[in-house]
Amino acid sequence: MAGPSLCYAYPPCQIYTTEAFGGVHPDGGSPAITNEPTFGSPLARASHPMPGTPGVGLVLDAYGGLHPYGTPAVTPSQYPYYPGVDIARDFVFASATGGYELDGYGGIHPFSVNGGALPAAPVNYPYFTGNDVARKIVLLADGKDGYVLDIHGGIHPWAASGGTLPVAPAQYGYWAGANVARDVWVDPAATIAGASGYVLDLYGGFHAFWGGTAAAPAAIVNYPYWAGSDLARAFWFSPGSMPSASFGYVLDAYGGIHPFAGSGQALPPPIFPFGYWNGRDLARALFGG
Repeated sequence: MAGPSLCYAYPPCQIYTTEAFGGVHPDGGSPAITNEPTFGSPLARASHPMPGTPGVGLVLDAYGGLHPYGTPAVTPSQYPYYPGVDIARDFVFASATGGYELDGYGGIHPFSVNGGALPAAPVNYPYFTGNDVARKIVLLADGKDGYVLDIHGGIHPWAASGGTLPVAPAQYGYWAGANVARDVWVDPAATIAGASGYVLDLYGGFHAFWGGTAAAPAAIVNYPYWAGSDLARAFWFSPGSMPSASFGYVLDAYGGIHPFAGSGQALPPPIFPFGYWNGRDLARALFGG
């Protein structure tokens, strides 16, 4: 079975960091982005590339707006928007024609791109009325269901019309009442019957989760860790990573990019150069392919 592939420089990979004002910065010598959004205040909450095209995608602002970067530009429409209300948290592409946006209370809202049809409406999902705790959304390969991560580490199944609620994880890290969880990765081969992956905590720690027919993932044994300092912001798993064999990179609050590796895997090479804002909590997302 193939494992993760090295992806740390251009060519063959393109790797980018998004910062709080909307800028999308090339890492590892990747091509520059010339039409990135620019916000007058630190409003960027998430960014993701279109499937298979790291240099083209969308940046999400705090109010729900979706802004294209890269060429040819993606044209988003029919997305939720809450002027002046900081409540949008993440989004995921369901296909090349649309996706889903997550709000802080757990609401999941379809949007379309490039004139495509809206994806199926979500019908079963967690909702935290009045509590801004939902942070990340992921989609399983069938495009109809997935998981929502909350700030305490809870991993909640959701499904759209025509989908089925995935199995709830039986084992996962949880920090009741504390804002600890920062990012989540789910095995690309996960199904509604079995799923596993990892959650990133605020200090850089990795926490495996699994449920249903899925086995426990291999431990991540080599990674950056900032004990007592809230510095971890995101992680990115190299293409081909799987629960039994994975490596990739952690993004810190200032833009630093740090390699990690699972049991039995060597650390991948460092990514350089990269965007860096010394002492300023501006880095928000890391992605590539």
